Amino acid sequence: MALLLVAPGANAQDNAMEEVVVEGDQSGTQILDDLVSVSALDAEKLADAGIENVEDVAAYVPNLVLTQTETGTNIFIRGIGAGVNQGFDQSVGLFSDGVPLPRSNMARAPFLDLAGVQVKRGPQYILDGNYAIAGSVHMISNLAVDEFKAGVDINYIPSQGDRTALLTIGGPISEHFSANAVFQRKKANGYTYNVYKNQDEMQKDDTLGRLVIGFRPSENVSFKLKAELGEFNTVGRSVETILDLPTPNPGVTGRLRFDPNEPLVTRDARTKQPAEPWVTEADRIYAPQFIDYDISVNQESNVSDNPTRRDFYYAGKTYVDALAHVYNRNQFPTPAGLKDIELDYQRATDAPEFSENKSSNFTLVSNFYAGEHKFTSTSSFITYEFDESIDTDFTPVPFLLTEQYEEYDQFFQSITYESPADAFIQWQAGMWYAQTDLTYGDDIFLILTEREFINETLNPINFEFYEDQAARTKPDPIRAYIGYRSAGGFLPVGASTIRPTRRFDQEGDLFASYLQAKVNFTDLTRATLGMRYTYSKKTATRDQAFVFRNTGELFTRQDVTNEVDPNQNLAIRQGILFLSNFLGIQGHSCRYEPDVYPEVTPGFPSFDDCIGPHDPEFPPRREEALYPSFTLEHDVNTDLTLMGAFRVAGKLGGYDARSVARPDVVAGRGIPFGTFEFEDEIAQTFEIGARWYLPNGLGQLFATAFYTDFTDLQVSRFDGKTGFVVDNAGKANTKGIEMEGMLLFTDKFNMTYSLAWIDFTFKDFPLGACHLGRRPDFYQVSEDAARTAFSTLLDGSPIPAGPLPIVYNAYARIRPGSESSIPFNNVQSGINAEQFATLNIGAANPYSDQYVESFGANAWNANGKLLLPAFCDFKGQTNQFVAEWQGTFSFNYENEIRGLGVFRPTLDLLYNSGYHTSTSQDPLVAQDKFLQLNGRLELASFEDTWTVAVTGENITNEKIVSYSNDTPIGSRLQGARGFIGFTRPPRSIGVNLRYNLR
Repeated sequence: MALLLVAPGANAQDNAMEEVVVEGDQSGTQILDDLVSVSALDAEKLADAGIENVEDVAAYVPNLVLTQTETGTNIFIRGIGAGVNQGFDQSVGLFSDGVPLPRSNMARAPFLDLAGVQVKRGPQYILDGNYAIAGSVHMISNLAVDEFKAGVDINYIPSQGDRTALLTIGGPISEHFSANAVFQRKKANGYTYNVYKNQDEMQKDDTLGRLVIGFRPSENVSFKLKAELGEFNTVGRSVETILDLPTPNPGVTGRLRFDPNEPLVTRDARTKQPAEPWVTEADRIYAPQFIDYDISVNQESNVSDNPTRRDFYYAGKTYVDALAHVYNRNQFPTPAGLKDIELDYQRATDAPEFSENKSSNFTLVSNFYAGEHKFTSTSSFITYEFDESIDTDFTPVPFLLTEQYEEYDQFFQSITYESPADAFIQWQAGMWYAQTDLTYGDDIFLILTEREFINETLNPINFEFYEDQAARTKPDPIRAYIGYRSAGGFLPVGASTIRPTRRFDQEGDLFASYLQAKVNFTDLTRATLGMRYTYSKKTATRDQAFVFRNTGELFTRQDVTNEVDPNQNLAIRQGILFLSNFLGIQGHSCRYEPDVYPEVTPGFPSFDDCIGPHDPEFPPRREEALYPSFTLEHDVNTDLTLMGAFRVAGKLGGYDARSVARPDVVAGRGIPFGTFEFEDEIAQTFEIGARWYLPNGLGQLFATAFYTDFTDLQVSRFDGKTGFVVDNAGKANTKGIEMEGMLLFTDKFNMTYSLAWIDFTFKDFPLGACHLGRRPDFYQVSEDAARTAFSTLLDGSPIPAGPLPIVYNAYARIRPGSESSIPFNNVQSGINAEQFATLNIGAANPYSDQYVESFGANAWNANGKLLLPAFCDFKGQTNQFVAEWQGTFSFNYENEIRGLGVFRPTLDLLYNSGYHTSTSQDPLVAQDKFLQLNGRLELASFEDTWTVAVTGENITNEKIVSYSNDTPIGSRLQGARGFIGFTRPPRSIGVNLRYNLR
């Protein structure tokens, strides 16, 4: 393993140890002196350690993280990553032979016969551009065509049914032509067992091929054409339920007495008898939207007047217990695997799950030499597409199914110039052009069982249909589960009729030019100055429509005004109310007939228009940026070099592809405001470093200390209901130390190492996602909400846009002589008229003396259901995936066995001090520290013609969760604190066979 790359012009060392340099023909990956913190894995290490993709690389490179999520891929370096949103430019750039791969899911693609992987940590704007504000990962293909080679490499892991075969052949064809062909086939059963489907997952089926043709008409001109095609498909997923806690029982609720001098008391929600004083933190914790976490009780009403004066239906039940209860009370067996809530590499899902991916990459690299001057042209055309089906409730209960697709085309052209290496000023200059076209879409399905008619009619609002044996034909858990909630009145009618569908289209043009000069003042002192200019133009359209659930067709004006079938009119309206008010999903589509929406939702704003460049508020984005870098380097002696650097980097703004609501939504309808655009993100970094070659050839050490400030962080955050939005929501800084090196104990035994310590701190992030059980700190008020009559729900005081602090007090001021009250629309079953509710202590409007009830501090609203989502202040916290300490130690031994071959054992120790796996940073699912051991016992012929090896991964069988998130239904609708987790593989033992012809 090569953990360091030598800068051009670095001093030659008379050391016994030879440095390993991973080189490629691509532009943009030359390692100059200002890049101190670079890790590299060469072809030998990639093959020996079974490193098949970027996620495997991350296990060996500290401060690099790649994880799969429910609907995408996260890539982070030093705690900074773009998050999951198809509109994002990546914060960590992916490059294949110098060509950017800006789609995050491209990082899932398996490697194909690479010469090496380079990981540059920290902002890399000058050479890698807009896609590398956190760092970059360069995948360098093995494009060698000058010598004949042929070989086969086979890997087999019995416990996972994992079989991989790699075939290579290539070499000169004539004096001027040569070629290299590679073919790889992989099939695997996976390491997670789906109990419900009785199959192993995640199954893999990969087919990859590459052809390289080289043409060298003269010594000064050369061409290489790479044509690479790939399909990588999966069935199932390596994600399971890892935690499920009961929903708290809100048996008592706080209220104010008429007498303002009397202390706050609590009363039993059913009997109205006084209970213990309200003094526990649990009485004011964050609860999901529209949940009766603290039951809304009008203490002055009679029991018969208030249907919530009963035990909360889910109280004391875990999410899976509540689902099992739905089956058992109706005499159906509990689905297999439903109640498995341990991390045991077992899961249970019922919906079809697959991911089908196709990619193509055609790249032409042309090199021209004029003496010692080099010109390189890289021309590339890339296509990528995928179709996925995801069980997004993550249980064997038929609830949610998400289907998503993406199509991406990219043309890329770069031209670079490199001056002679021994000149007083060394120049490197380049120009980029990239043209991109992206289409993304998804469809969300509520899995509802078709009900039989009863006496030729079907009453979809009958919540107790399970008690009617004539209506019960087969399990219908989603209606039963939600039917006992306030949302149940809308669900059976509306969700049986319509569903949401979304499409996002984006076109982009990017122009960039850069210049980097290294000035050799003396033989010992050098300075490198760089500058990069970027211009970008983007246009995008987001279209989210509600369509008929079964046919996928848009409803028309005739459908919503049909006097013959008023039930259909009601169903469409109820569906929109359910999706908008309770799930926060708001239609905005150009595909409807004019004025359909006003007919459907009288009193609502008209949302029959998609968001895009046709709207004057969202014209095409035109942006430009110019950022510098500076490095000073000095050789103290022939063995020690010191460096200091300052760099500025940026990532341009863009469009939010995944927000489920409009940015111009009017508040007060239960719809969180969405986003469509976000602005640039900026980073300034300071680094000092050293390269030290130890005396007597004992080893080498490259070290970097860094400090980086990030402003206007582009973050994908929870919108408070069921969606995610993107905005520039924070500031952060990172500081740390990274070290790479090698120790040569003897001529047969050495150790390579990579260490990192990092401290990540949010300096400003008021809109963090609260985990259940944490008291929130801020509401978020949109510009439109601040401008509307929203504030009249309180006392008419103006409300500023942006984060609004939530003020908690032990007692509340109330109006003398009576209890304070505000009107609200009670949407609970059986109550349609406007009601009044007593205000309870909890959250206060700091801009008014009017106190409001919060019910978990979720909304400015009497029953905690209709208005503002709440957020937690992450200031002073770390970020997801940040491990304070990480280290990789590889022990390598080599010795000849007379008459047999060469024996090469290797042991890799991978240490991680632990990290937050969830965006809400819930401590219950934080990954504990672990020490993972990987190993290889290899016997090879003296000429390396054949190799036989036994391999081991995660020999210590550590349970590692790479990413987790709330269980979507249980946390959002029930208030149960539960999590799903994506896991890394358990222990596996395999066999590797190689045969090479040279």
